[in-house]
Amino acid sequence: LATNISTAVGGDTLVNNNSYWKYLDDGSNQGTTWYTNAFTGANTWAAGNAELGYGDGDEATVVGYGGNPSITHITTYFRRIFNMASGASYSSLDLSLVCDDGAVVYLNGTEIYRNNMPSQNTNPTIGHTVFANNGTTNENNWNNITLCNGVLLAGQPNVIAVEIHQTAINSSDISFDLELIANIIGSVNVVRGPFLNMATQNAVHVRWRTNSTSNSVVSFGTVDGGLTSTISDATLTTEHDVNITGLNPDTKYFYSIGNTNPAI
Repeated sequence: LATNISTAVGGDTLVNNNSYWKYLDDGSNQGTTWYTNAFTGANTWAAGNAELGYGDGDEATVVGYGGNPSITHITTYFRRIFNMASGASYSSLDLSLVCDDGAVVYLNGTEIYRNNMPSQNTNPTIGHTVFANNGTTNENNWNNITLCNGVLLAGQPNVIAVEIHQTAINSSDISFDLELIANIIGSVNVVRGPFLNMATQNAVHVRWRTNSTSNSVVSFGTVDGGLTSTISDATLTTEHDVNITGLNPDTKYFYSIGNTNPAI
């Protein structure tokens, strides 16, 4: 069973992966104003497309570490401005993040997410000399989380800012990329998958997860663009599991997932 996957989504992409970011890689202490909307110092920062980082060889933009691999910069700063339509109405945000080793994410001056960093209970504010909790074993992993959207500014510029922290003074690499999607009220967005499970010669389960409840629809067929068979499950759920049966062995199939009935 081979796949060609299309997903039914209902969100607006505010920041694409591989986007263009301002960054500061001089090891300085930027305090607590650099991630606010009023900050103008980023006008003189360098800029480039993600993935940003150094040490892995797969970066679109290579940032600096200070020149001494035994004493690298602990913190590197990233900022991007994006606009949101004045009439937009969103229920939540889907944040996807690549970070090596740790990260703190701010939106319009408010911290919205930490990954692999000390907790807010122990470190309410992360300083520029704070290390990440531990080293990242796979720098290409995407960390995904759904957030409320209370800090979005409709009809005006929004600022997303990220600080990447090393786990040690001699860490050999950093990696950064980010995607931000705003979920339209009443829409259903895929937040995990789709993926195949419990496959046999004649059947397979198609599974995926959505940000809000809906029914489940899988269309499939042996011709790409000609998915002539459909299986639906009317159960309203966020954990979708559709069992496709009656498949022919040693046959290439294509499929798409979606829904016809979101629960608002």
